[in-house]
Amino acid sequence: MRKALAIGFFVLLLIMPVFAQGPVNLLSNPSLDAPYTERKDRVTIAHGWEWSYWDRYLPLASDGGSTTPIIQPEYKQLTPAIDPMRVIDGDSAQGWFWAFAVGDATVYQTVPVTPGKCYQAGAWASSWVSNQEDTHVDGEMYFNIGLSPEGRTIAWETGIIWTPFQWSGWEYREIKSRVVRATGSSMTVFLRAASKWKMRHNDAYFDKAWMYEVSCGGDDPIPTRIPTPTPTPTPPPPTGDCLDAVQTETIFRRVLIDVLTRIGITISGG
Repeated sequence: MRKALAIGFFVLLLIMPVFAQGPVNLLSNPSLDAPYTERKDRVTIAHGWEWSYWDRYLPLASDGGSTTPIIQPEYKQLTPAIDPMRVIDGDSAQGWFWAFAVGDATVYQTVPVTPGKCYQAGAWASSWVSNQEDTHVDGEMYFNIGLSPEGRTIAWETGIIWTPFQWSGWEYREIKSRVVRATGSSMTVFLRAASKWKMRHNDAYFDKAWMYEVSCGGDDPIPTRIPTPTPTPTPPPPTGDCLDAVQTETIFRRVLIDVLTRIGITISGG
């Protein structure tokens, strides 16, 4: 009897992780961790990601922002040793900045998807915008997330589905994309930041990115997740100081059969 209970308990331990699984993050290197590679002078990018910037139009200029100078940002790796408050997941965060200038830039990644399915992406963003050296200040840096349902890789092409620009200060804030239906076998995720004023420090940071398959019912407030089953209540023990072996086996058997049934395993016999 003890052997049967031990085997049953071992099986239960093996199958419990099935219920703990969450949605699959489709991004490669979602934490924007090392290694980083230098793609060109002053452009160091996390593996699994690409970069781009726009030098012809500033989205925030029409809102009273600076119009010049527009330059390529410097992309860099942030580690806890360099700036601990910029890394919230893994060993690094991706940053880029403009000094006494303004700009509009992205990192992006193309992901295999299933045509007709819907997806949502997001990341945590923060900034340092100031003419002083105090990093705990809030300036005007704006972020958004774009999805290309066809897998296009040029952020400023038509057909990219963007969220409105959202502000994020020195503390990290989660930015989410719209829910988008894939029209091809790949989809591109763009993490974008645009500065409004030419400042001494115009720094943008991204960390902890994600992309999930979600329901196509509209913009979900959070990614669709696999629900965790509600545990079956254990019957109360009978009156007495302890359970005998038969009572213990009966209780354990009920719980084990319920869990196995949930995953499609049927136990026959008494």
